[in-house]
Amino acid sequence: MKGEEFIKALREKFNKDNNAQLAEHLGLSVAQPGNLEKREKDLAPYQITGIVEKAMKSAVARKEKEIRETFIKPIAEYCPIPMQEGKSTKTFL
Repeated sequence: MKGEEFIKALREKFNKDNNAQLAEHLGLSVAQPGNLEKREKDLAPYQITGIVEKAMKSAVARKEKEIRETFIKPIAEYCPIPMQEGKSTKTFL
């Protein structure tokens, strides 16, 4: 598969208008999609699998961030840790 076809298919699949948006979504450098588009030879399997691997890592990172922002913060805000009187200072339980 030619790089231009591959990048075009990815942009369509993920509904991205340009290579910069696609790169951010997939966890690639901004230049990488453009470099792949300009490539005259077919993409090697290791290139495609490398992009898939980066995309998977990027997706996991996005989901972890979403979980932290959605669940962990509210738990800390709504479940305060009570203070306990110690011999010399107040301490957390």
